[in-house]
Amino acid sequence: MVAQILYNRGLTDSSQLQSFLTADESLSGDPNLLPGMHQAVARLYQALLSNEKIAIYGDF
Repeated sequence: MVAQILYNRGLTDSSQLQSFLTADESLSGDPNLLPGMHQAVARLYQALLSNEKIAIYGDF
């Protein structure tokens, strides 16, 4: 399924795939500087200790 999605996005040869799948870490910021990160980590930790289900949504 992933291969089909990448193909549909026009990534058809190995060099394109390698470039797309290899993250450039210099483009990402420090996640610890995001507002509310301390509270989010504390809540996740509490959920893990309580064996709660965790859902993660992303909009990026």
